[in-house]
Amino acid sequence: MLKTGGVPEKLIEDLIVIQKISFHSKVKKEAKTLLLNNAPSKYMPLINDSRRFQFIEERVSEQRIKSHLNKVAKKTSKEAATQLSIIFYKKLKKGLRFVLHRYLNPCSQRTEALNLLVEDGCLNLRQGLGYRNWKNISAIPDKGTPLKWSIGTGIDALKLHPKTQEIIFHNCKIKILPKEFGNFRALKKIDLSYNFLEKLPLEFSKLENLEYLDLSGNGFFEFPKILARIPNLKFLDLRQNRPEELHLKKLKIPIEVKTALPNCEILV
Repeated sequence: MLKTGGVPEKLIEDLIVIQKISFHSKVKKEAKTLLLNNAPSKYMPLINDSRRFQFIEERVSEQRIKSHLNKVAKKTSKEAATQLSIIFYKKLKKGLRFVLHRYLNPCSQRTEALNLLVEDGCLNLRQGLGYRNWKNISAIPDKGTPLKWSIGTGIDALKLHPKTQEIIFHNCKIKILPKEFGNFRALKKIDLSYNFLEKLPLEFSKLENLEYLDLSGNGFFEFPKILARIPNLKFLDLRQNRPEELHLKKLKIPIEVKTALPNCEILV
């Protein structure tokens, strides 16, 4: 490409990734030269920023990536850091927490980020936020602090993709589900495990097509009886909702739930 003097537009973002994460100074220099000569002007602040992300291909936390992107935002602009956050997620499936934390109100940047989290009818908010995966552990972990805004991000994504059939909100720091959750009746599979939920809104019972529901690792001290109103439910996980260190017995399945959902596998 250096000899022919041109770069296809579809390769610009690939070159930006190479410039930012390569360990080889010659490769970085050549990538920057190509970008300066061929990239659209909107990318120039990002290209000229000297901060590097060589560590990103390692097993690194989303918080560390976000911290580096915050420094890019401070030195250049929030827009430049947003571009890089989205590019990293497109190419490496990392780095999107920056955008999800920075843009809490509807805007084009937020919409683009949320659209990246929907694939084959599944909305995976946990993948974008990048909090730890607590699946298949033997004890309830320290889940940190609940963030009320996190679920707002998920609801926005569902509004953009109302036909979504599966959502993964595992460990997204959610404390409260809004009433609007019951509006997305195409949902068949929901993973809300390892959050801070203590109850479900009454509107949740409107999810008439729901078949799979994982509420394990939350804060339910009583069995949510409204689930008896979801006729197609086939699997329900409510394990690890009463911490053993508090010497509490497991949740008890109410008779009316067993009667209403005779074909549902319920784990407590």
